[in-house]
Amino acid sequence: MTNKTLNEITPNIQNSPTQLIYADRIIAFAFGPAVSKLTLGMEVDSKNFSPTATLVIPTSSLLDALSVIQKAAHDNKDLKEGLIKGFDAIKEQYSKL
Repeated sequence: MTNKTLNEITPNIQNSPTQLIYADRIIAFAFGPAVSKLTLGMEVDSKNFSPTATLVIPTSSLLDALSVIQKAAHDNKDLKEGLIKGFDAIKEQYSKL
């Protein structure tokens, strides 16, 4: 992975309206050599989610985005601490398997 900023990995962006999609959770994820897929969902009740949108993105672009997140966490103490807490929660879930 590289330490590029979002502007360095993004081609020239035209100003145009974009669609805003709010999601409570990623409810499905597929990671492949060419493309990855994220399915986003809204909470219906405490244990159920309804799919709202699916994003298919080149895996290389997803990895580039992760490097941007890593840099942002390096530069922002609160973000870094939040990510560490999130990763610790994921680690705890895996230790129970």
